Amino acid sequence: MKGFKIIFLIVIISLSQSVAAQYFGENKVCYEKFDFTISSSPHFDIYNYLDNDKLLLSLNKQMENWYIRHYSIFGENTNNNAIIIYNNKPDFKQTNVISGLIGVGTGGVTEGFRKRIIMPLFTSNKEVNHVIGHELVHVFQYNMMKESDSLSLKSLQNTPLWMVEGLAEYMSLGSTHNKTAMWMRDAVYHNDIPSIKDMTRRPNEYFPYRYGHAFWAFLTGMYGDRIIQPFFYNTACYGMKKSVKNLFHISLDSLSCLWQSSIEEGFGKYIINNSPPVGKQPFNKNRLENINILPVLSPNGKKLAFLSNKNVISIDVLIADLESGEISNELTKPVTKAHIDDYNFIESAGSWSPDGKKYVMTSI
Repeated sequence: MKGFKIIFLIVIISLSQSVAAQYFGENKVCYEKFDFTISSSPHFDIYNYLDNDKLLLSLNKQMENWYIRHYSIFGENTNNNAIIIYNNKPDFKQTNVISGLIGVGTGGVTEGFRKRIIMPLFTSNKEVNHVIGHELVHVFQYNMMKESDSLSLKSLQNTPLWMVEGLAEYMSLGSTHNKTAMWMRDAVYHNDIPSIKDMTRRPNEYFPYRYGHAFWAFLTGMYGDRIIQPFFYNTACYGMKKSVKNLFHISLDSLSCLWQSSIEEGFGKYIINNSPPVGKQPFNKNRLENINILPVLSPNGKKLAFLSNKNVISIDVLIADLESGEISNELTKPVTKAHIDDYNFIESAGSWSPDGKKYVMTSI
């Protein structure tokens, strides 16, 4: 019997070692050690290693301003919130505050249990302000779940992703934004305006940030911002179907029809003759290519720079000749051994020199 226990223990240890080995090579690479200090304001503890007192003061003001705005909606007091600021995106990608790799599209993260915001600084102050406002909405959402006697963090399972992220976009961007408008016009043109159930069940098909933003703009347009807290709270408590019935005294399907009609009427008028201009796709001849993004036309209009996975295993900066339709140059070959993790194509497009002989773009 004792021998059996020993063998069993060895098997368990061996299994655990083999499982751990499967994740080898997927760890975050930490290039630097950051010496964080704490700067405190009435509602925040800002962990940072900035060597710029003026910028730090500006960040403090932005955070406090967002706190006042969000407090007026949620009415929940969340003191001593921790915000961990990295100086740039490459530093942010090394964070060990949260697990998991951080992609180029991640602007910031809010950790629910400790209500900590982790984010980098951006080249644009406007984007920094937006990310602070967006992530702080999540802090208030998490605080509502944790502080209420009727709710817990598990209650967020009742709340669709589009409702959570869409509210953060609405409260940080306002009721209108060019990206949301672009998505809604496209939905109208293709006769593909999702119902509330569609957005809830198919988040991969209907982008929660954009469709959620549009929905909250629609709802607050009818009831005002005073509806935000009770609608979010009731949905977390009872689910959306019952929440809609209790607050609006109509069915979920009826509210869904009103939402779809508002998008049709609001954005359909911008589609002239129901026929927007459509261009051709000249550089997607290989069926394996699914990334051809960030096109930038040269000053003389004869060349086009863009990002593509034409080489399958990597994303490269290509230069195409528009007259011949052929790729004339691959700019990334000379820098393949450089320390480049990603091309910063979400925050910034590239740019040609005035004479069209040089091309510049940001990387991280």
